[in-house]
Amino acid sequence: MQSAIQTDNLGLAYDAQSNYERALDYHQKALELVQPTHQAHWESIFKINQANTLLSLHDTQAAQPLLESALEQGRASDDIEVIIRSLTGQARLAVSEQDYPRAQPLLDEAISLARRADMRRLLAEALAVYSEQQAKLNQHDRSTTLWEEAQKLFTMLRAPQGKIQPGWLE
Repeated sequence: MQSAIQTDNLGLAYDAQSNYERALDYHQKALELVQPTHQAHWESIFKINQANTLLSLHDTQAAQPLLESALEQGRASDDIEVIIRSLTGQARLAVSEQDYPRAQPLLDEAISLARRADMRRLLAEALAVYSEQQAKLNQHDRSTTLWEEAQKLFTMLRAPQGKIQPGWLE
């Protein structure tokens, strides 16, 4: 199990460097390593990470079934982290496909669950996607307000996202 987690973490490191092809290789390998262990939580997390990398590569068709599977597994086991991350990923997918109305209920549920569970990192990530969605809808004031809330959380958590200005706000 530890090997699968470390392998996926290498994928996340490559994601952070925008080396998505290499990141995808590590996420796929991690998923292969975890599947025989029947660890539903980690399998779902690795699917979400792989889907996020695929979204960075603009491959929404490959990302969608991974996110749907993770959400199904998360709901079946009442795994709030997996549910929030899956919903946020699906919202990101909808935004990338310019299907902004589809993103709204996904973001509403993810944000509500993250607030109730006090999962600040996941809340910040959902708020960031919501900010992008609002910018695409030309709701610039709302987008800025959402990003400021996300940025405060990222800064409090000492996450690097707290120090950036996203392109959709420029």
